Amino acid sequence: MMKKNILYTFLCIQISLTFAMAQGVPADSLIKAYRQDTANNCASIALIKANLNVFGLDGLYTQRKLSDSTTEFTLKDKRKITLSKRETELARSHFRVDTSDAKSPYLHEVIATSQICYAIMAKTFSDEFPQLSKKSFDKDLDYITQTSFDIRFGTNLLGTGDYTIIMKRYASIYGKKGAVVWSPHHTVFANNTTCDMPGNSSVFKKWTKSYIRFWGRMYIDPELTTVPEKYLREAGSSK
Repeated sequence: MMKKNILYTFLCIQISLTFAMAQGVPADSLIKAYRQDTANNCASIALIKANLNVFGLDGLYTQRKLSDSTTEFTLKDKRKITLSKRETELARSHFRVDTSDAKSPYLHEVIATSQICYAIMAKTFSDEFPQLSKKSFDKDLDYITQTSFDIRFGTNLLGTGDYTIIMKRYASIYGKKGAVVWSPHHTVFANNTTCDMPGNSSVFKKWTKSYIRFWGRMYIDPELTTVPEKYLREAGSSK
């Protein structure tokens, strides 16, 4: 009887994880898994979280092992890129975030997938930012770690296509998932009324202390990028 109960519990956990990955990573899980720490990588973190929020852990790419040291990744826009074991490990070491609240296996899986996304972004950086790219994986990885680049011109770093930009409309964030809120001073992931603030999660209500602190750093109204409908239909709904 005990073995049956253990098996049943294990199957339920596996089914729940599979469903979560297929439906997109919930915003609260993304915020709890990790957050920006000392590195100036807010743009990279925001883009990764926004994509995982919509497409889930299994929806951004497929992978095929070419050798013991090389893996091929096929992105949603059909681009194929290869990552060596050294490049993947280097991306993990450069993924400098605070993971202190990640206590569950699912949150650890969110972190692991985010690290792969980080490596993919470094690999595709030369395609999206040819003038900024150093044409070197290592140097481009350093750049996305140390520089809050203008994410408006890099929304295809993970192969998810062009995003729709809604200019200076605060109210547009309500009801949206997988959003990236941008300004010259900062970039964050947002979902409906929750904004991934530096160091904490804050409810995105107008004129609260959190709202004033966040937008006060930006000085201007936000621009909002959201996932196109065609990708939403492919990915299904999520929180």
